[in-house]
Amino acid sequence: MSPSIEADLGTGPTKIGLITTEQPDVMSDGVPGSSFLAAKLTADIVSQAPITVFVRASDGRKAGLESIEQEFDRKGVRLVIVSADSAIAASVASSLGRKGTTVISIGSTAAPALGLFAFGTAGATEASLMGDEIRRRGYRTIVIVSNPIGEANLFASQLASSLLAAKIGVISLDGRDPAAAGAKIKALATSGQVPSAILFLESPSVAGLVMKDLRKIPALQVVPVIGTSSWGTDVAGARALIPGWYLAADGNTLSTFSQRFAKAYGRPAAMDGAMTYDLLVLAAALPQVVKDRPPYGSDVLENEQGFVGVTGKFFFGPDGQVNRTLYAVDLAMGSGSD
Repeated sequence: MSPSIEADLGTGPTKIGLITTEQPDVMSDGVPGSSFLAAKLTADIVSQAPITVFVRASDGRKAGLESIEQEFDRKGVRLVIVSADSAIAASVASSLGRKGTTVISIGSTAAPALGLFAFGTAGATEASLMGDEIRRRGYRTIVIVSNPIGEANLFASQLASSLLAAKIGVISLDGRDPAAAGAKIKALATSGQVPSAILFLESPSVAGLVMKDLRKIPALQVVPVIGTSSWGTDVAGARALIPGWYLAADGNTLSTFSQRFAKAYGRPAAMDGAMTYDLLVLAAALPQVVKDRPPYGSDVLENEQGFVGVTGKFFFGPDGQVNRTLYAVDLAMGSGSD
């Protein structure tokens, strides 16, 4: 891993570890180094808090990851924030969580017995909520465009199963080639099989590539597009796809965060970066307000009054999973989640 995505932030007594990867998150159309760049945005907050953040990069290989774990152990790290990689999260929880260090993954892997919490909404949860909204809107047939070999594949399977059980037709298409996916949707419309909606488990930018020419076809001009909660990092891109909707977390300010991120780095924000930002801000705040017990203990994180970050309102349940309220945002000019 390049040393350019490793750093130490702050000088406070409470030690925090952040393990990043260079692997983009398929669900959010992430960019390499997104979590590291988001961490840099917290530099001013961290410098004024009683914490030090050790940012380290891992490619998931055993030797390198063990070296990071050993370093964090020596330095007395009390909280480790890890990437969405489930194998990395499990390794850190097994190594450090067993010793009392709290581990929070920006993915959906949780193991409370090992002190491992999941900050990413479980795919099954979002799939269920999305399925409920699809049924509420009375759709009959859904085209799902996703990467069949990416992390979104499991989500696509969970959603498809939910829809099929509700007797809603599902047509799954490979989204790795936008032109090919668009051609298949056009062929469906030409043959009279116009879908009720087209759901993308890709970013708004990828969805835009698919829909650009499809909106010129009369039968598809008003067919709604559907996006996941990760679309909140690109509200402008989502609006360009009207009509349609996407899921968003209650209280989120992802649009504002994305604008700040883009201004600082000249590149798009991603959900993994937004979640990393929230967790570091939380890590900075808790030692300043929780004085009578470990600031990152389960009893603190599971406080049902919860917390508020750029990703919205949240708290952790006894199962280690994050709890958020998701709702549908209808796409229209001027709409957004802020």
